[in-house]
Amino acid sequence: IKPEGAFDAEIGGNIPAKVRLRQNAHEGEASAVKLDRSGNMVATCGLDKQVRIWDAYSGKSMHTLKGMLETVTDIDFTADSRHILAAGHERCMRLYDLSSERVKHTLNGHTDKVHACCCSPADSRRCVSSGADRMIRVWDLQRGINSSNMICMSTCFSLCLSVEGGTMCSGHFNGTVRIWDISKHSQATEIKAHSQKVTSVTFMPTGNELLTCARDSTIHLIDLRMNEVRKSFKVPGFRPANDRCRICCSPDGQHIACGSVDGGLYVLDASTGEEKAVLQGKNYHQNAVVSCEWGPMGLVSVDKDGDLLFWQ
Repeated sequence: IKPEGAFDAEIGGNIPAKVRLRQNAHEGEASAVKLDRSGNMVATCGLDKQVRIWDAYSGKSMHTLKGMLETVTDIDFTADSRHILAAGHERCMRLYDLSSERVKHTLNGHTDKVHACCCSPADSRRCVSSGADRMIRVWDLQRGINSSNMICMSTCFSLCLSVEGGTMCSGHFNGTVRIWDISKHSQATEIKAHSQKVTSVTFMPTGNELLTCARDSTIHLIDLRMNEVRKSFKVPGFRPANDRCRICCSPDGQHIACGSVDGGLYVLDASTGEEKAVLQGKNYHQNAVVSCEWGPMGLVSVDKDGDLLFWQ
């Protein structure tokens, strides 16, 4: 947790220039990195079947959560930061209570690997998930039950929920991005955004635009009012590391960060797509970067060596 006078929160909007802290977070490949809503905690997961929680400012380990039986593919904090959700290859998810480090609920329902999960930013009792079974499921986390389902004919690799929790966006195997009305459990529209699998979808801070990335190595900004691609960027050297490679934007929405198979972390101007920095070299990631998140304390990223880097 941020100690008094230790770190200026405004650093979150600055372009990172060097590694502040490094942790070997997992044995083997890391899968994802997430920040809680306050930006005080960082969560990571990986092939070692563990979920780990870190102090975002000191980089110290806070919790090591066990109980997943296979690879953990994705994680997310509930809106109140009291619980964390973990999804994985064992066709279920587990909701952990951070105060006790125990499993509160095991969420069964998917019939194949779970690729993505997302907790509502507005409601700690709700989350969504998607899997190789081509289903998107909505969950009641208070009761630990599957409250509704949405069928999608193309596998979904990434999900995000709007700030108010009523709109969901999903990225799919066939290159489409779909927008859903959660209250009606229905698809509102479909956008043919990419030519290959969509690996990442995330709302920009304004809520009016969606940031997407795909295996075709393109990054799009989609205008959600017009339901069309507004900007498209293709950066020389950038190539997503896997089907769930997550990219992110800075808290002020001015910059985009994306990790690449070459071990580089690329920082772009969100307005022009201009390359602002390529963080690559012997003091940085030594393997493919699979996921990154940007919060008040700066940028964090994980790679296929299981390393977690805190940037400044």
